[in-house]
Amino acid sequence: NDWIEGAQSSLMTITNITEDDFGTDYWVVVTGLCGADTASNFGILAPDVIFVQQPDDATACTLNIVTFTAVAENSTSPEELKYQWYFNDAPLTDDARISGSNTTTLTINGIVEGDAGQYKLEATLESIMYVIYSNEATLTVNIPPVITTQPVTTIEVEESKEFTMTVEVSSNLPVTYTW
Repeated sequence: NDWIEGAQSSLMTITNITEDDFGTDYWVVVTGLCGADTASNFGILAPDVIFVQQPDDATACTLNIVTFTAVAENSTSPEELKYQWYFNDAPLTDDARISGSNTTTLTINGIVEGDAGQYKLEATLESIMYVIYSNEATLTVNIPPVITTQPVTTIEVEESKEFTMTVEVSSNLPVTYTW
C-alpha cells in the first residue's frame, strides 16, 4: 500500500490514516535465521474526546459578571486535555477582567459592550495534536439607558395652557418612562 511506509523494517508509518485503518488487529512478525517472534497485538484507535457539557448563551448588563462553562472528556487515554477559550475566534488570555482562559470555566468581570460576541472552548490532546471545539455561545451585552437629551430645565407656561416635555434616550433595550 502506498500509504504504508516501512512495512519491511523496524519502523512502520501509516500516512493519512482513515477510519478503515482503526482497529486492534495489528501485529509485527520478526523473522531471523533461527526462527521468528510475533509481537503482541496493538491497535490504532481514534481519539475519543467529546464535549459532555456545552457553553450556554448569556445575556447581561454592562459591568456585571458572566461565566461560561464547557467540559470535554477523553476516554481514549489518561492524558489530560489542554483548554483554551476563544472570543470571536481569537484566543483569550487572563487579565484583570478575564480569568480561566485555560480552564473549563471562563469568567469575565465588569463586562463591556465590546465583550458581546461568540465564545467557544478548544480542547486539545497534545500528544497527537487532536483538537475539538465546543459549540459557540453568544454573549449579548445590554446597555443601561442613557439620557442623551435632557429635558429643558425651566419652562414658562401660561396658566391653563398645555406644554410638552421631551427626553431622548439611547438604549439597546426597551425602556419605560416615569415622569
